Amino acid sequence: MQQFKFLHKRSEIFDYVTTVQKEADKEKKSLGFLSLKAYQSAAYSEKIIVAVTNPGKEYAGHIFYGGVFPHARVFQTLVNNKFRRMGLASALIEKLISHLEKQSFSSISAKVATDLKTANKLYGGQGFKIIRTIAGGKTTGRKLHIRARELNTPSLFNWGTAPHIVSDLSLPIKPLSRSPQYLIDLNVIFDVVRKRANKTAANILFKAGFQNIIRIAVSEELIAELERTSKNKSDDPFLEMAKTFWCLSKPPASKIKEISAILAPIIFPDRHRDRILSTQDKSDLVHIATAIENGVAGFVTSEKKILEASDYLRSEFQIDVISVHELQELVKDVPEPERAHISQYTTRDLKTHLPNSFPHTQELTKAFKNLSIPAQALPSRDNIRSLNIRSIIISTRDNKEVAFAWWTVLTGPTPINEAYIHISGEAAQVENLIDSICERISHECSNRDVSLVKLVVASNIPNTQPALENNGFKPTGAIEPTGKVYQKICIGNVLHKGNWQKVRQKISHLTEGLLLPKEMPSISPKNRLIEIIGNNGQEFAIDFNDFELLLSPTLIVSPDISGVIVPIVKSYADDLFGFPPIQPTFLDAPEAVLKKERVYFCTPAAQRILRPGRIIFFYESGSQKNGKSAIIAAGRITQSNVVRIDDMGENLLQRGVIDRKMLLRASQSGKKTVVFFNRILAFDNPVSFKRLNELDCDDGAKFVTAKQISAQKTQQILLEGTSNV
Repeated sequence: MQQFKFLHKRSEIFDYVTTVQKEADKEKKSLGFLSLKAYQSAAYSEKIIVAVTNPGKEYAGHIFYGGVFPHARVFQTLVNNKFRRMGLASALIEKLISHLEKQSFSSISAKVATDLKTANKLYGGQGFKIIRTIAGGKTTGRKLHIRARELNTPSLFNWGTAPHIVSDLSLPIKPLSRSPQYLIDLNVIFDVVRKRANKTAANILFKAGFQNIIRIAVSEELIAELERTSKNKSDDPFLEMAKTFWCLSKPPASKIKEISAILAPIIFPDRHRDRILSTQDKSDLVHIATAIENGVAGFVTSEKKILEASDYLRSEFQIDVISVHELQELVKDVPEPERAHISQYTTRDLKTHLPNSFPHTQELTKAFKNLSIPAQALPSRDNIRSLNIRSIIISTRDNKEVAFAWWTVLTGPTPINEAYIHISGEAAQVENLIDSICERISHECSNRDVSLVKLVVASNIPNTQPALENNGFKPTGAIEPTGKVYQKICIGNVLHKGNWQKVRQKISHLTEGLLLPKEMPSISPKNRLIEIIGNNGQEFAIDFNDFELLLSPTLIVSPDISGVIVPIVKSYADDLFGFPPIQPTFLDAPEAVLKKERVYFCTPAAQRILRPGRIIFFYESGSQKNGKSAIIAAGRITQSNVVRIDDMGENLLQRGVIDRKMLLRASQSGKKTVVFFNRILAFDNPVSFKRLNELDCDDGAKFVTAKQISAQKTQQILLEGTSNV
């Protein structure tokens, strides 16, 4: 029987790259076309596994993969005709899965054309489930199955006999934003402007950025580099293009020195040893330090030395380094969303149940039967007696149940709430369903006090876990008969210096020892890591964005975080925030109000003050009937970009409440600043124009344009606008 050896190290596979390309080109209809440079970049990053005969070392097949931690993607699986029907394709996938699990990846996916029966059988046999079907390229007219599989990796939390956080919190927690941010190097801009060999891949990357599939950023170092070398700053196409992207701040000089001292001998061993690092080498290290300190999803480069260090950078600094070709594969077939998302569903809000009435109502009995929900998924007898159970049934327009959830809303000091979600395998737009249910659970469970929520989820849909983590629910590693166990802490209020100690004590009590710092740390865009001590005494650091997500609903304020007040008229505010509150149905609801992350449009000139990390306040003018002339809500800015209105995709427009025609009518340049924001808190006590004047926030313009305010005023407005702080 033929034996195979699997090669993964760049020193072993680089000699096979040309063969890999030639073999893949023979299967263009199935695998598509990639340039030799794409395979070379993958080899430098060690993202190809090559199977060879043993002995003999003859090429037998390969698997080419990529992705951004913790989600991997298979781009190609190919076996030479000579070695088919020997189980080699399955062995390649198993080899990759084993490698990814050791690297703590949580999921793996692949796109498979619906007409490729053998390939679909292969992936299906390896546990890759179909999560949705999309249209393929326009030239082929094909449809593609998106198949995914969860991996067996260490979890953030473990669930012990008592409901508390107990385990390895030193694992890196990566942001799970649906629009990950990538820092690009200068070569990517050169590829487009100079029309170099990588132009096609770079153009696809930029198009994905305009559609908010990804977010593109450059570093201050890149801008400075261009300004140093530009012969005509007022008419330099490279500089002009670079300035259209979000610019990430350099880390402090001491941090750059610290990171460079670690990375220089890894990336440039020879020149570092001989102490002859070039100016470009030092600049590259600043780019990498900027990517690390700003917590981006990935650093996009074509520099071979940096690609070779990708494994080290991921394991030691939790930053992915990828080539423009790999990113092209990740974004090139992302479809426009369907026009109807969660608004195609309706809910029946069953609210509080009387003792012993749960689940003995006609609606619940029918839903449990149709969704095949087991009896052990019901609330415990103690929970039923508490009079504090809420539940909802979510159905399609033709009254077919697709999801059910219940949760407790307990009162008293530091309550521990329980929740359960069941999602049918036939449900569409699962991420939006989970967003809506989790948002509801988090807000209601923390309505009166800080709460820990234990959530059991019954779903066999592979993208369920990423959606739950995007809502701050972290896997515990435990599996109950009714589903996987997740948990999160919910604060429900603004977190600031004044209530830090109180919240710190409550979290420690709920989690049996998880300790926040004794004093509230200074949090700013340049100081994003928060040191925490686990209940096992182990210290670890968590990124500010992930910390806020874990504790949401909340907005964390500090003396280093300023705010921006922006104007909005009542009709747009009602649609963007759901004022008055959305009734217990999603039918015909504004699409934006059902999104965790929403969009606000303003003039291009305002982008300079609408920086990620700042608090955005929405001032509802009195120009329309019943307009409050007050700040009515706040959120956290996650991104702002100046974008041509014609380049805005539907997935971007659906996060706002103004359509393309209205935007074009309101713009002289054909461009708008697109501001993405999340962590939305509606104000119980709107802060009036009179009060804003007393706080010296108005400069006489009466908030008709965006107005930046100090961190001190930002905190004061938040404290006055929210209750129970």
